[in-house]
Amino acid sequence: MTDQDNEQNETENELEQIRVALKNANSESAAHRHTVKELEQQIAALSEATDRFKSQALNTQISSALERNGIKNPKVANLFDRDKVSLDEEGNLLGADEQIEQIRSEFPELFATQQQKAPNVNAADQPPFKRPLTSAERLLKRNDH
Repeated sequence: MTDQDNEQNETENELEQIRVALKNANSESAAHRHTVKELEQQIAALSEATDRFKSQALNTQISSALERNGIKNPKVANLFDRDKVSLDEEGNLLGADEQIEQIRSEFPELFATQQQKAPNVNAADQPPFKRPLTSAERLLKRNDH
């Protein structure tokens, strides 16, 4: 064997090692791409769930704010401009006061307070109320006489 043959064998061995390394790298890359794709799908699903929960929390806070202001009708919440309200880190509603005041100025009848009726109380001196006797009590009373 000549030096040239040795060099050619070494070159072929190196090429084979490079091919094996490239094949392994391609396999690893494909696995990483698959993992990345799965993670992106999970992130999208979590993002959708987060948006739903934020929306539900916002609706709950709006309903609570309306109830605190004397409005029980849930349809009034549809009058809120949700682009002008938000939730802070603790879940408190921001921008609701301005919205409620705007709704109050446009629809004051929704905020009308109901006056409570005074209970009917008769404080005059009257004899105590006598309940009617039961049939058993009447029989006992007759037998006593």
